Amino acid sequence: MGDAAVRFWIVAVPTEVSSHATLSSLSHAVADLGHCSELTVPKLPVGTLDQLMEVGDALAKFDETAESTVRKIAKQYVDTLAEHRKGNATSGAPPRLVVDNDSPVSYFRRYQWDHARYPLGASLATISDGFNGVAIRYGDDLKVLTQKYGEVKTSLQALLKKESGSLLVRPLNAFVNRNDMVEGDYLESAVVIVPVKREKHWLDNYERIEDEYTSPDNEAEPAPFVPHTAKCRSVVPGTSLELFRDEESIAYRVVLIKKYRHRFIDAARVHRYVCREYHYDELEVSKAAAAKSQLEQEYEYLWRNLIKWCATAYSEVFKAWVHIKIVRTFVESVLRFGLPINFTAVTIEVKPEREERLRFILDKHYAHLAGARLFQSKDEVDYSGVGADFYPYVFLKLDV
Repeated sequence: MGDAAVRFWIVAVPTEVSSHATLSSLSHAVADLGHCSELTVPKLPVGTLDQLMEVGDALAKFDETAESTVRKIAKQYVDTLAEHRKGNATSGAPPRLVVDNDSPVSYFRRYQWDHARYPLGASLATISDGFNGVAIRYGDDLKVLTQKYGEVKTSLQALLKKESGSLLVRPLNAFVNRNDMVEGDYLESAVVIVPVKREKHWLDNYERIEDEYTSPDNEAEPAPFVPHTAKCRSVVPGTSLELFRDEESIAYRVVLIKKYRHRFIDAARVHRYVCREYHYDELEVSKAAAAKSQLEQEYEYLWRNLIKWCATAYSEVFKAWVHIKIVRTFVESVLRFGLPINFTAVTIEVKPEREERLRFILDKHYAHLAGARLFQSKDEVDYSGVGADFYPYVFLKLDV
């Protein structure tokens, strides 16, 4: 995360005279295919062969777990930071993840065993379980934090989407004020959503819109020569007030006679106008504003907390992952080359396009180490811990 992606090969071979001589021999063979550096591997407790094999199998799984956790934390950090920066139009490169205040690449180049956290006096199994515990603990915490963050983010996004969505569903308190609404014993206000294309029709006809509509529930016309009162319209003339508009619709306020509001609503529906029932409530408006503010504050807190946590967690899990690589190198070297412990571990920084050539050179340079294993039956058990791909040297890789 700190530098451009770098692939390290970890190679361990029997020591030739001295570690320096072994490194020189390997560096000469590799030439310009990669940069070689000695990797310091502490002398760890060996235990029995069965214990060593058991730890070797466990370490392979621990390695996968640690790498997976490192990748997940890094991805969460990048994604979370990108979301917030996009929303705030922030310029410049985002802060990079570091390990002990250094880039991951630089940390591995200068790696030293953490004696304070992982004392060498413990058994291999205990030491290995300690590394794995770090990866599992932070992996579990990541799930909890991202779930909570995701829930709040989804709720906030839904609210903001609703506020910026169609006027048919947008909360009316976002643009309706107390003074816009007329309420009384006999009068009430209605908010009508009018398509932009029908704006002129609305303005020309809203006062008498129900005249063009006959409800099936209307009573029959009174008989001739029978005294009757004149029909009263439901809309108070001259009360259409534009509240808000977007590209598709306009929100109008009209004042209705309560007794006849159903006439207006039925007639408006026929003309493809949507009446949204709304009564201004100062308490409800305050509650909605407070709920939104609280949600925004909670999101901001969780976002900042997740970013800080990812930075800390990445450093801790990455260090545990590197230590797992070191212990795997030790275990597989002892299983491969036996006792007494006498091997040299080297890191090679290699570019992807040179890997095939480098593999050929290493296999050729250390062909004498293969012995009978090169011709071993596929059915035979491999106790070296290297899996299906056999090389005449211990091989691991670390992609940073």
